[in-house]
Amino acid sequence: MRMNNNKSTFDRMIEDPKWKADFDKGYEEFLLSEFICEQMESNGMTVRDLAHRAGVSPTTIQNMRSGNADNVKLKTLLSVLHELGFKLNPVSYRAH
Repeated sequence: MRMNNNKSTFDRMIEDPKWKADFDKGYEEFLLSEFICEQMESNGMTVRDLAHRAGVSPTTIQNMRSGNADNVKLKTLLSVLHELGFKLNPVSYRAH
C-alpha cells in the first residue's frame, strides 16, 4: 500500500484539474472508438457496410474507429449509433 506522500505519477497528475479534464476527454474518445469497433464486430459489419448503412463515407467510419475523427457532426454520430442498434442517452457526470 502506498503512503499518501508516495503517490504514483498518474495519481499526482490527475489531481491537476486541467490535466484531469484533458485526460477524461481523451479517455471518452477512446471509449467511443472502442465501442464502435466492438459493435461492428458483434454485428459482423465492415467499415464499408456501416458507412453505406449510415450514409457516410468509409473514411468517416475509419476515423471514428481509430479515434482520429475531429468535429464529427451530431447527425453523423446519431446515424452511426442507430445503424449499430443504439441511441444517444446522455448521462450526467457531475455531482449535484
